[in-house]
Amino acid sequence: MAPERDMKILMFFENDRESFLMDARVKKEAASLAKAGHDVSILIYDMRIDSEDVEFAGCRVRVVGLRHQPSSGEICGPRGRVLGLASNRGVSRLLAPILRLSEFLGFRRMVDGYRALPIALSIEADVYHAHDYATLWLAALCARLRGKPFVYDSHELWSDCWIRGRLQKIVIRTVERYLLPKASSVITVNESIAVILAKRYGIGKPVVVANFPIFRPLDAEDKARAGARIARDLDRGRARAA
Repeated sequence: MAPERDMKILMFFENDRESFLMDARVKKEAASLAKAGHDVSILIYDMRIDSEDVEFAGCRVRVVGLRHQPSSGEICGPRGRVLGLASNRGVSRLLAPILRLSEFLGFRRMVDGYRALPIALSIEADVYHAHDYATLWLAALCARLRGKPFVYDSHELWSDCWIRGRLQKIVIRTVERYLLPKASSVITVNESIAVILAKRYGIGKPVVVANFPIFRPLDAEDKARAGARIARDLDRGRARAA
């Protein structure tokens, strides 16, 4: 079977640059895809960042922030140009109360997602990849408008955490119940969450991509340090026993 062609992948991450650089899961997924030959961009909710290349794990990915201002020509297609109104300040002020209400009902950082929409539509992508519930709607909408697939990576069991009450829980589960069956693939962090998502939403069992550190063989210095710690702990144990 011939290998799939290299793809352009756009990931969505709801936090700022510092949070992204500390998020080992997102970075490792991006690096793995880049090492496989794919072109990876990550759209982060950071108003300070325009666009920059970031290198980690020997790979380079493009990081795009909310400061980036695409031209109307970059937002391809008639529906994309209409949605480019998201960058219009007057429209943003008009929709602000609705967006804030949406945040209260469970759409975390909805305002930032609205700002990210025209930027996402200006980036050519073959696949949209949502990291967590807050960006699920954005990836699904971009995929629908572009006729492309999207992937959902659930780092948590979102309807059971980060909620203010019963109403938010209902909203989150309703959105996931509607959108998860439409995803080309659902990914999560462990077997227990995979089983719950499959049972709760009537989907195939999500792919489990566990959170593990990158394997690195111990070198002589590591072994010396480990040996020193063991000797120190043995000495402390003997002292307590005496």
